[in-house]
Amino acid sequence: ENPAVAKEIEAKIRAAAATVSAGLEEPAEEETEPES
Repeated sequence: ENPAVAKEIEAKIRAAAATVSAGLEEPAEEETEPES
């Protein structure tokens, strides 16, 4: 809907992916929400 919001969400997703890729200690499971 809102391009600015979409970019913010995409940035957060990329940051989370980078965090996982870096192997940091915090598990991503706690922040993962089912989409269905």
